[in-house]
Amino acid sequence: MSGLELFQQCPPGLGGTNCTQASCQSTYVQPAQRTLKSNNDAACTSCDNGFAGINCNVCSGQNSCQAAKSALSSGSSSSSGTSTAGIFPTVNQTLTCYPQPEVITQSFTDCDVNQPTLSALFPGILKLSLIRVQEPDNATLTAQPSWPAQKSTTLSSVWLDGVQQFYCQALGCSGGNQTQAISKDANAAQWGTYNWTCSSLQCYCIPGTKICSGGALGIQIAPIIASINGSLSLPCDYADPANQTATHACAFKGEILQNFLGRDGLPLQNCRSGSCIAQGAIDTHWASEATANGNDAGGSDKAQLTGGVIAGLVVLGLVLLGLLSLVGLGLFFRRRAALKPRSPPTGPVGLRWTNLAYTLPRPGKVQSAVGHVTAARRRRNASTSMRGKKAHESSMIVMDDLGSGDLHRSTNASPECLLQSVSGFAAPGKMVAILGPSGAGKTTLIDLLAGRAKAGTQAGQVAYLYTNDAAATPEASQAKMIAYVDQEDQLPALSTVREALEFAATLSHAENVPSHAENVPSHERAQLVNHVLDALGLTHIGHRRIGDARRRGISGGEKRRVSIGLALVARPRILILDEPLSGLDSYSADRVVDALRKLANNGSGNAEGTTVLMTLHQPSSLIFHSFDEAILLARGGRTIYHGPPGEAMGWCERNGEPCPLGHNVADHLLLVAHRMHGHGTGPAGGSSSASAAPSVLEKPAGAGADDDDVERYRSVLRAYRRRVALEAGERTPTTFFTQLMAVSGRFWRHAWRDPSGPLAHLIVTVIVALIIGGCFFQVNLSIGGFQNRFGSIFFMFIFLAFLSLSATTSLGTHRPLMMRERANGLYGPLAWLLSFVVYDLVLVRLVCAVVLSVVAYWMVGLNESGARFFEFVLVACLFTVDMALYDMCLAAGMHDLSTAVLSGGANILFQLGFAGFLLNVNSIPGVLRWLQWIACMKYAMEAVGSNELNDLRIVDNLGGVPIDAPASLVAPTLFGFKPFYYRDVLILALPFLLGFFAILTITVHVRMRELR
Repeated sequence: MSGLELFQQCPPGLGGTNCTQASCQSTYVQPAQRTLKSNNDAACTSCDNGFAGINCNVCSGQNSCQAAKSALSSGSSSSSGTSTAGIFPTVNQTLTCYPQPEVITQSFTDCDVNQPTLSALFPGILKLSLIRVQEPDNATLTAQPSWPAQKSTTLSSVWLDGVQQFYCQALGCSGGNQTQAISKDANAAQWGTYNWTCSSLQCYCIPGTKICSGGALGIQIAPIIASINGSLSLPCDYADPANQTATHACAFKGEILQNFLGRDGLPLQNCRSGSCIAQGAIDTHWASEATANGNDAGGSDKAQLTGGVIAGLVVLGLVLLGLLSLVGLGLFFRRRAALKPRSPPTGPVGLRWTNLAYTLPRPGKVQSAVGHVTAARRRRNASTSMRGKKAHESSMIVMDDLGSGDLHRSTNASPECLLQSVSGFAAPGKMVAILGPSGAGKTTLIDLLAGRAKAGTQAGQVAYLYTNDAAATPEASQAKMIAYVDQEDQLPALSTVREALEFAATLSHAENVPSHAENVPSHERAQLVNHVLDALGLTHIGHRRIGDARRRGISGGEKRRVSIGLALVARPRILILDEPLSGLDSYSADRVVDALRKLANNGSGNAEGTTVLMTLHQPSSLIFHSFDEAILLARGGRTIYHGPPGEAMGWCERNGEPCPLGHNVADHLLLVAHRMHGHGTGPAGGSSSASAAPSVLEKPAGAGADDDDVERYRSVLRAYRRRVALEAGERTPTTFFTQLMAVSGRFWRHAWRDPSGPLAHLIVTVIVALIIGGCFFQVNLSIGGFQNRFGSIFFMFIFLAFLSLSATTSLGTHRPLMMRERANGLYGPLAWLLSFVVYDLVLVRLVCAVVLSVVAYWMVGLNESGARFFEFVLVACLFTVDMALYDMCLAAGMHDLSTAVLSGGANILFQLGFAGFLLNVNSIPGVLRWLQWIACMKYAMEAVGSNELNDLRIVDNLGGVPIDAPASLVAPTLFGFKPFYYRDVLILALPFLLGFFAILTITVHVRMRELR
C-alpha cells in the first residue's frame, strides 16, 4: 500500500517502501515491475530508449512514445489484431512526446532546484520531480499501464543526491497562460508562460533524510516543511517548440514558501517536461484554446487590472467628477448673480454716533472673548420719512441693556478708557476731519465707526443718516456702505497699480449679496478704475509694480494714494480714512484732499456723493479749511470741539485760547487739546453743528468715566459691528467662484513674475536628489545594500519633511495682506485658503516631490517596476502635502512666525522618531507606542517600504554560507512594517490630509482676522 494519501499504489516512477524510492525504465512498464534506482546513483542509469529524468518518467524525442507503444504491441501475446482505430475512428492515434509544461491529460517534469541557501545548507544535487494530472490518461490510446491517477492533482518530490527528502500533494489544480515570465532572459521567455495552480497543498517530510533531519549543521527545517500548506502556483515558461531537447524554467510557489523564500518561491532551472499524448488529443486541445483566446481577446487588458488599480481609477474619476461639478455650480451661481437687476442710484448717507466708549482691560488680564449681549437690538427703519428736514436717521444700533461682558477688574488696577462718551456726526455728502494729539483715540473712534473688530469693550449708539432722496434702507443701496483705509499700507507688491485697483474693483462690486448687490460689467469697472487713477494722479504709474522693502516699486506717497484708490473703486457711501496724508508731500496731500472733495460732492463717477471721515495729524491751513466739519479730541478720548473749521478760531477766543496772528489754526487746536488733557471739564462743542443735525454733545465734553461708567461700558457694541460686517469682511459681495478665480489668478501671476521661491525649492530638490542618488547609487542585494536601500528612502522623506517647513513662512508672508483684504470685504477666508493651498502645493510641494522621486528613485536603483515607481510617487506626494498642511496650520494659528517654525521643527523630530527606521516601534514602551499612529511619516515609510519588499531579496555571504532570502523575513522584525500599502495610502489621504485641511480651514477662519 502506498504511503501517499492520494494513491492506492505507487505512482509512476516511485516504488519501494511507502513509495519513497525512484524507479527506472519508463512509464510503459507496470509501476510495480519497474526496477528501483540504487541509492548510490543521483539518477536512474537504466532508462528505456527515449525516456530520461531522475526516475525515467519524462519522454524525450517526438517519436519516442510511438516507438515504445509499437515495441510493446509487437511483443505482447495479447495482441490479436484488434485495432484502436475501430474504437477511436476520428482521432489521430499517433502518439507524440509533448515537451511543453502545459498539462493536457497528465504531464511529467524533472527540474534542478536553484536555491543558494538550500544548496549551501545541504550540499549535493537537488532535484524536483512533478506528476501533474488534468484528467487520467486513456490507457487504451497510449498503451501505458493504468494507475489510479486522480483528476486535478499534483505530486511533487524533492530529491537530494537521488534520495527523496520530502514530497507535496495538491488538490483542485488547473492550468492557464499568464503574462509574467519566470526566466529573466527575454529569449528564453519569449514563448509565453503556463501557470498550474492548486487550491490545497500539503507537504510531508520523510524521516531520516538529510533535509528533514537537519543535515550536518543540524538545522531543523522539518517543522517548516510540515507547515507548508495553502495554495500552490507552478508557473513554467514554454520551451522552444522547434527544439525537442530545449529546457525551460519553473517556480514552485506556495504561500508559506514565499514567506520564507520570497516572492519567487523555489526557483527551478533546466526543467524538462514530457508526456505521451495522442496527436488527436493535442490538436483538439489547441483548437479549443484558440477558440477560448479569440473569445477572450477583447477582455484581456481588463483582466490585467488589479483591484488596487481599479480602485484608484474609480477614486480618480470621482474626484474629477466632483471638481467638474463644483466648477459647473460655480459658473451657474455666478451667471445667476450677474443677471440680477441693479438697484437705482440713491443719495449720500451720513453717520451719527452718540456716547461711544471704548475700554481696554487692564494689562495681564484676558477679556471675555464672547459676551452675552442679550438685549442688543437692531432698529432698522426706526424713523419715518421726515419731509421738510435736511436728513433723517435710520438703522440705529442701541445698547439698551449692557449685557454680561466681563473685564476681570481688580482693585489694584483699572482698565484704560480710550474713548469717553464721544458723540458726533458726519452729514451726508460732507467731509469731516478728526484731529487730536497722539493718544486722543482718533484711530479707535474710526475703527468703531468702520465696524472693525476690537479687542476691548465697546458701548454707545450709531445710526446712518439719509437725505430725503436716499433709499429707506441700506439694503437698497447700489454701492458698498462703508469703506475703510488703514493708516498702514498693505498692498500686493508684485501687482501693478492698475492690477491692484482692478482686483479690488472686481471683488468690491457685488454679484449675489442682496444687502449691497451691484452687477457692474467689466467695461464699467474699467472706466471706474481709470477715473480713480486720474483723480489720484496715478495714471502715469499705472503700469508699475507696487513693490515692497525687498523689491523696488512706487514711492511711499504713491502707495498711500493706491490704498485710497482701493477703497474708492468700491464706490462706498461712507469713506473712512486713518491719517491718509501721512508721508505725503504738500502737493500730493493737496491732490488727495481735492480728489476726496470731488468724491464727496459728486461721488466716484456717479451722482450720489460719498461722506468722507478722516483723521489728520498736522494738516496745513489750506487742507484744514477744505473740510466741512472738524472734530477735535483731547487725550483720554473726549470731544472738545465739533464744528466748521472757519469757526474754530472764534471758539478758541471764546474759551480763553486765542490763536496767534499768522499761526495755523489746526496746529493751535492741537495745542489747546494738549492743555485740556487732565482737566475735569472742558469747553462744549460749537453751536454751529446744530443746523446740520440734532445736537450730539449731550453731556459735558470733559466728563470723565467713573466706576459706574466703566460698568456701563462692559458690553460689546456687537450689533453695529455685525451690521457693518455685511459690507466689510464677514460677508463678501461676490460669489465664491469669482473670489476663487480672482485670488488664484493673482497668486499665479505673482509666481510668474517672481519665481525665486519655487525655483529655489526646485534647485535645492535637484541638488539633494543628486546627492542621495550619488551616495546610494545602484544599491545591490547584499545586507549592506538592504541598509542603503532603506536609508535612501528615509533620507528622501526627511528632505520632504524639511521642504514642507517652508510652508510656514510662505503663509506667514501672505498673512498681513490677506487679513487686510478680508477685513475690507474683498473675499472670504475659504476662497483665499483654497487659492493659496493650490498655488503652494502644486507649484512648490508636489513639483519637488515628483522631481525628487524621478531623480533619486532610479539612481538609487529601487524597484524597477513602473507600477512600484508610481506608487512611490503617490506616497511621496501625499506625505509632502500632509506635512505642508500641518505647517500651514501652525502658521495660521500662531502670530509669531518663529514659534511656528520651532513647532514645525519639533514635529519633524517627532516624525523621525516614530517613522520606524531609527526606532523600532515594536520596542517602544506600551504607554508611548500609541504615538506612532499619529505620525504620518510612519505610514509613508511603511507604504513605500513594504512595497519595496515585495520583490526584494537579500543575496549575501555570511561566514562562507551564501544567503539568498527574501527581505520580507527581516524587515517586519527590523522596522515593524506591515504590508498594508493601500491602507497606509488611505490613512495619509483621509485622516491626515483631509483632517489637516479641515483644521487649517477652521484656524484660518478664526485666527487670520484683524483684531485691533
